[in-house]
Amino acid sequence: KSDIAREFYAAILNDPDTKGPVVMFSTEGGMDIEEIAAETPEKLRKVPVDVRHGFSLNAARALIDGLELDGANEGIAGTLVKLYDAYATNDAELLEINPLILTGAGDVVALDCKFVMDDSGMKRQQELVPNGTPDKLTELEKVGEGHGIKYIELEGDVIVLANGAGLTMTTMDVVRHYGGQPANFCEIGGEAYTKGKAAL
Repeated sequence: KSDIAREFYAAILNDPDTKGPVVMFSTEGGMDIEEIAAETPEKLRKVPVDVRHGFSLNAARALIDGLELDGANEGIAGTLVKLYDAYATNDAELLEINPLILTGAGDVVALDCKFVMDDSGMKRQQELVPNGTPDKLTELEKVGEGHGIKYIELEGDVIVLANGAGLTMTTMDVVRHYGGQPANFCEIGGEAYTKGKAAL
C-alpha cells in the first residue's frame, strides 16, 4: 500500500571469496536477486568491506555512483551505512532489504527485510534470540543439540565425525574430492573424550 515510485535491492552478507562482509546494491528490487545475478550481473553492484574500517558514507556513495536513482542517492547511501551498522552490531550473516523503495514523495523506505544471525552470536544477542524463528532441526540434529554437539544432516552416504570445525570441513572436502558425498557435518571440538560415544 506504499506509494512506490522505484524498487531497489540492498544486502550485506558473508562472502566466502573475500572472507568478510560484502555490501550489495541493485536497481532491480522486488525481483529474484539470484536471477538478476545470473542473467544481468552488471545490475548487481558489490563491494567487499574490511571489518577493521567498517563501511563509510563515502564507500556507500562510491558503490552507487553513476546510477540513475531519481535524486535518492544520499538517502540510499545513508541507508546502506545503517544497514552495515545493523549487520555488524547484531552478528548477522545476512541482512537484506528487498524491496528498498523510493516513494512518490522522495523518501527511501525499507518495505521488507530478511535477517539471519550467525549462530555463534546468539550468546551476545540474548534480546534478539526470543524473537527469531529457530532452524527446523531433523530428529538427529535435535539429538546432537541435546548433547551439545554441532550436527547437520546432509544427503550423502559417507558419515563424517571429527573434532574441530576446520578438520570436519577439510574431511568433507576430501570425501567430495574422491567422489563421495558427506552424509553429515558432525564435530565435537575439544571434547572428543567426553562426547565421542554420544556422537557415534
